[in-house]
Amino acid sequence: PAAMPDPVAADQQSALSSWLNSVAPERIFCGVLGFFWLTYLWENYLAWRQYKLMRDSPQLPEAARQLTDDQTYAKARAYSIDKSRYSAVRGLWSQLLFTFILLAELMPRLWAVAGRHLDSLAGPDASRGQLPQSMVFLVYVMLLSFLIDLPWSVYKNFVLEARHGFNKQTPGFYAKDQLKSLLLSMAIGLPIAAALLWLIERGGPYFYVYAWLLASVVIFVLMLVYPSFIAPLFDTYEPLREGQLKQRIEDLAKRLEFPLTQLLVIEGSRRSAHSNAYLFGLWRSKRIVLFDTLIEGYQMQSVKEKEEKEREKREKEKAAEGQGEKSDEAKAEPDSAAGEENEKEAKKGCNDDEILAVLGHELGHWSLGHNVSNIFISEVNLFLMFFAFGQLLNCHSAFAAFGFQQPAPLLLRLAFVLEFLLSPYNELLGFAMICLTRLFEFQADRFSVRLGFGQQLKTALIKLHTDNLSYPLFDPLYSAFNHSHPTVLHRLAAIDQAEAEDEAKTK
Repeated sequence: PAAMPDPVAADQQSALSSWLNSVAPERIFCGVLGFFWLTYLWENYLAWRQYKLMRDSPQLPEAARQLTDDQTYAKARAYSIDKSRYSAVRGLWSQLLFTFILLAELMPRLWAVAGRHLDSLAGPDASRGQLPQSMVFLVYVMLLSFLIDLPWSVYKNFVLEARHGFNKQTPGFYAKDQLKSLLLSMAIGLPIAAALLWLIERGGPYFYVYAWLLASVVIFVLMLVYPSFIAPLFDTYEPLREGQLKQRIEDLAKRLEFPLTQLLVIEGSRRSAHSNAYLFGLWRSKRIVLFDTLIEGYQMQSVKEKEEKEREKREKEKAAEGQGEKSDEAKAEPDSAAGEENEKEAKKGCNDDEILAVLGHELGHWSLGHNVSNIFISEVNLFLMFFAFGQLLNCHSAFAAFGFQQPAPLLLRLAFVLEFLLSPYNELLGFAMICLTRLFEFQADRFSVRLGFGQQLKTALIKLHTDNLSYPLFDPLYSAFNHSHPTVLHRLAAIDQAEAEDEAKTK
């Protein structure tokens, strides 16, 4: 198809665009593809170092004996090795697919297909611009990405996670979850993309400022509406029931002047056996969310009601059948086995003191301004990304390297600049954020220690480490580039040091 006229003025070409336009497209293509392969090989080298450490450590190392026992270590090692192998195979598949997409110029071809389908539905219309075709193209990309990722997601949840006792989803629940995610992505993503492209087309030489403002407003609005309207589409929430735990959490919030408005429990056990806790909200309206798997022996009200009804039904059936004593004894065995299994599950999670220690850590992030710092960094980064796109908008040689006619569609220019041409910047920023986040985690742990939860935080970390079958040892180089959170052993050592320092100051 004939190339569409460029809606962005050619005089917006920057010095950087002019330089890139002087470079042969083949060199740009090789540079981008080569960088992605170098990044992939480096990440795989790090993953291999970690895999080798796990493979060569069949026995529980002495350094990790404070965290776990031999049986749990064997389970955690098997789980981590399985995840490592899965990641290696999926990573190779993704890299080969990415390379094939670039070499076969599938993005320009899909763009052309979207244009032909749009013409067949609405008829050719040169005046409608790129926006309708961009929306059709995005729908195709979302659908194809969903279908390509689906087999990997199914295997991970129903084979890998289920093998190690973490997957709690039924196929029906999983299917509804995936479908809702896809439809919600389209419902939110398409209007945002349309508004962004409209601003780029009509925003003039400073369109990147308006694009940044739009993106910031969208993020702000999503932060407001997500907890009340989006999250309940996927998970069940209920207020934490009245009791000592709720009272102690509220007292802790008042002590720190945390503007707590809601204390919720999420039914994470329907999805996974992993546990977590987090805070969210803006200004004077904050909420604390605890996973039901985090609270030792906790059952959601809906689950308890369901079990009560089933128990009443069984009792009525037994009474109606008028079974004898022998029959009752025969049926007692499976009930006893089930009771033992439930008791085992109930032992997972943290007690009240440990939950307060975990929340002390999370409240430390809030009190120390870590969340505000992350938002500020995100906003600065977002502005820099759009500014860079403004500088590289008309580097036509780079877009021609990937098979696009000149001028390339705005949507594809935006995607290629942010994802490909800025990939070195993205890698450096990612590593810097990992380092900063680790620092924040140590600071939040220290905050919890100063609240008096040092020992409780240590036992909570050990319990969560055991419940989640986390592997205790990590290659230092792998950890430096992959762990935004310090390892458990490092956190325990830092907590001991913080307690010793506080004790020395007291003396």
